[in-house]
Amino acid sequence: MAGFAPYYTFINGLRLDFDFKISDAKNQWLVVSPQFYYNDESYNWDYEEMSGVGFDLGYRLYLSESKRPKGPYFMPGITFQYYTVEDEIFIPVEYTENGNTYFVMEERLENSNLFKTGPNVLLGYQFLINNILYLDLYGGVAFRMSFDNRDGALQENFNYDWFDLGYQGILLNGGMRVGVAF
Repeated sequence: MAGFAPYYTFINGLRLDFDFKISDAKNQWLVVSPQFYYNDESYNWDYEEMSGVGFDLGYRLYLSESKRPKGPYFMPGITFQYYTVEDEIFIPVEYTENGNTYFVMEERLENSNLFKTGPNVLLGYQFLINNILYLDLYGGVAFRMSFDNRDGALQENFNYDWFDLGYQGILLNGGMRVGVAF
């Protein structure tokens, strides 16, 4: 099966979903979801430009007796995301005056790296339409940990709500997927 999660476009991203059947006996699937992010419209965000990649990896177990990928399911998984953020930040700049070395903070446009990872536990229901198309509605809980290459300053700056690049903590995770079942 192949599909995408349309709501990712609201957060300047694209998520594709590829479902691979791993067991006929228990209707088990491996779900691989690569993600791509890009935004250069700085008037809406606290950065000049952002780009990134990520993936979700999940194990989906359908709870119904059907051999088709439909009905209620349970899906634990993990998420990893990497962002490059171009932002105005203060950097210590060294200078020498009268034989003494001093530092002054200057604001500069710099690239920073931000990493976010964590587990997901989801419950969902997948509708199969004419055995060709699917609509999947899901929800659950997740936990996120973020790291950056700026001693935590960047992660802290982007940790205000669930949709921020550097969010850390527990969150409700839900959404919708649409795609083709083959």
